[in-house]
Amino acid sequence: MTQPFYFMLNVLIASRLVFTFKDMPIDWKQCAVMGAVQGAGLLFLQPGAAQWGLAGLLLALNVLLLRFESRHTQTNEVRLGMFVLQVVVLSVFFSPRLGLDFSPGLAQLGARLQGLTLLFPPAGRVDWPRANALVLGLLLVTNEANLFIRSMFKVFSLAPHRQVEAEKYLITMTDKRELNAGRVIGILERVIIYTFVLQGQYTAIGFILAAKSFARFKELDNREFAEYVLIGTLLSALLAMMIALFVGRLIM
Repeated sequence: MTQPFYFMLNVLIASRLVFTFKDMPIDWKQCAVMGAVQGAGLLFLQPGAAQWGLAGLLLALNVLLLRFESRHTQTNEVRLGMFVLQVVVLSVFFSPRLGLDFSPGLAQLGARLQGLTLLFPPAGRVDWPRANALVLGLLLVTNEANLFIRSMFKVFSLAPHRQVEAEKYLITMTDKRELNAGRVIGILERVIIYTFVLQGQYTAIGFILAAKSFARFKELDNREFAEYVLIGTLLSALLAMMIALFVGRLIM
């Protein structure tokens, strides 16, 4: 995999951050935001037929995703499946046969930015392949891992519920507040574990998991909730460690 592939893959995953707090099907506004982020990334690539072809395919896949989500209730599965398809498309366009690369004017743009601000680092001081790989892992643990965990919760009916009284009846509903709180905690947990694994600090992971269990100690008396927390925590930690190990191999 080449550096342009890593860059565009990061752009693609960054555009999918619109899913992070969106369990319901996306609408045209979210789809437009995804397309805008992906279009901005395409501007850094070499102009030509390959660039336009990739732009057209990504646009078609975004519209296809929008239509699929409007017709299916399993949104997380649809999003994960589309992600796999998008990665395959990128791998084809950045293959040696098509040879899609960065725009030749990108180096000149970088030189101009260095002359305008000290915040832009000189190109020679940045290990861009390593940086792209690290950002890739960070984006994966933030959103794509979250989609996978939510999908597993739905498949095995592990989402937390609460009972609401309505006209002398008790209605069981998904606890959205608990789901969102768990989502934020899970993201922070995976980012910290991802960082520790890359630094080889495996023992520190135990303190993170212990702190999470301590914070919810009283709530763990509820067996259903305890299963939700335990499975979610173990799955979240496992995904973060696997992604960190994968990135570690890339940057060796």
